[in-house]
This record gives sequence, structure tokens and C-alpha cells, in this order.
Amino acid sequence: MAPDVCSTPLVSVVVPVYNAAQWLPELFRSLVSQTYEAWEAILVDDGSTDGSAEICRRQAASDSRFRLVSKSNGGLASARNFGLEHASGIWICFVDADDMLMPTALERLLEVGVASGDRIVVSDFHYSEIPQKKVVSKSYERHNFDKAIEMSLYQNPPMNHSWGVLFYRDVFFPGGPRFREGRWYEDLDIHYRLFERVPFVVFLPEKLYFYRRNPSSFINTMSQGRFDCLAVTDEIFEHYKDTPLAPAAADRRFSAYFNVLMLLLKTGYQADDIMERCRVVVRQGRMRALRDSKVRFKNKVGALLSFGGIPFLRLIARFYR
Repeated sequence: MAPDVCSTPLVSVVVPVYNAAQWLPELFRSLVSQTYEAWEAILVDDGSTDGSAEICRRQAASDSRFRLVSKSNGGLASARNFGLEHASGIWICFVDADDMLMPTALERLLEVGVASGDRIVVSDFHYSEIPQKKVVSKSYERHNFDKAIEMSLYQNPPMNHSWGVLFYRDVFFPGGPRFREGRWYEDLDIHYRLFERVPFVVFLPEKLYFYRRNPSSFINTMSQGRFDCLAVTDEIFEHYKDTPLAPAAADRRFSAYFNVLMLLLKTGYQADDIMERCRVVVRQGRMRALRDSKVRFKNKVGALLSFGGIPFLRLIARFYR
């Protein structure tokens, strides 16, 4: 049954903001340029120290669709949860402060959500410096929630991001999952728990979200927090143990461990215990990765390379991205 929506349902766009002053003007322009106009933007200042709050305050003063809410710094997960509690919309969409939406993003996501009758619509995204200006409309793909989880874990296509996704309100309220605070990789951590709340998930293969490369962002720097992906994928692995999704969960775990191993070798970051932990999991999982026809090519290459041992991988890591 289709969600009960009026002809122009309000969409709440939740934007966590932390020291994003240089990115905010373009983000605001991308929101104002939306072809669908019934939206509100909840700007969550997460204790910024660079003037971001003042930029948000001026934007809210000039356009009533923007609302600024402030909190002490608690991280991305905390800011998203805070924004959720202030969202009034029937639908909810997350946008990171250093990213942008394509002009037709909200219109297309809502159009597909209402047409399909489903409560989660995941769009494709740009991952480049210059966005494609013309969005080519494509038909959407509708998957049972377990199939959608399998696809996301195999990363074919990647569907574990929370940004650029349209969620019907009842996915979160009442009593739905929240982003786990104090942990990185919060999208990977929550996505399967959200998918399990609905019978179907829609994937829209249109690039409606622009993921901008921010050199100072968490994903582009090496830190202790990068190791959280190991704990997250361990939990996913345990969650789906002895279920039909076990192979997909094992592959996502293998992918995370191999990636961390290569980043450690590339950067020289000192974490001998993590290095050994990664080496063991990669060694245990590489034959399964090679035998599983659903494992993506990149992971199969990683499995093959791992047979060369750490000295060989250290050489390869120079070119790893």
C-alpha cells in the first residue's frame, strides 16, 4: 500500500553542519534550486567553530524554509539524530554539509516513492569534481528488503549511504533505529537495520546527489576512527550468521578488512594489532571471496593479491586508493 501522502507532502532535509563554512553557500544554492518546492531544511550546527553557525543563521533569516538548530559537538551521528527530532516532514532526506543535491533530486525521489508505494528510495550519486548537469531519467528497481541488503553488502550497487536517500517518516518514528553515536561508519551501521523495517527498498539509478571530495573529511584522512568499520562489519557478519545473507555479510567484512590493511600499509600508520587482525581475516576469507560469483571484481583482485603476503601488498599499497 502506498504511503498516505497529500499532493504536496513536506520533505525534511536534515543537514548536519560542523565547520563547513566553505561548502555551505553551494549547498544552499542546490537546495533553493530544487524543482520540488515543499521542503524544509533543518540545519544542525554541531558546535562549529569556523563561522558555519552564522552562515546558517543568515540563510534561515533570508528564507523561512531553512531552520537552524544548535547543539554541542557530538559528531555526525549525533547531529543527524538531533535533526530527526526537529524534522516535521512526511519524508526525510539527509544531505551532508559539504555535498549538494541535483536540482531534480527531491522531485524524482518523491515521485518514485509515491509511485512505488515504498518507504525507502535510494538514489545513485556523482563522485567527481564536476557534476553532470543533465540527469537522465531511468526506471527504478524495486527489491525485497533482504535482496536490497544483499546488494548493498556486495556493494553492487553501493546502497549503504544515508545521504541522497528518501525515507518515509515511519521508518524512524515511532521506535525506529537511530544512528549510533560515538561511532564512525554510521551509515553502514544503520542501513540494514532500516532496510529491515520495510518490505521493499527502491533503487533509482539516477545520479541525484553530488558527493564532493573534501580533503579534510573523515573518509579522506587516516585516524583511529577508520577502524570502526571493522567493528561494524563484524556485527553485520554476526547478525546474518547462519542466514541466507551470510555470504554477503562475509564479503562486506572481507572488503572492510582488506581496505584497512591496505591503508595501514600505504600510510605507515602504526597499529600493529589492527594490522594482524586484518591479516588474519583476509587470509581466512580470500578463498571464499574467489569462489563467490557475486563478489565484485575489486574484492576478487584483493583476494588474489593477498596471496603475495604483506611485503608484496606493501608494494601494491603505494598505488591503492
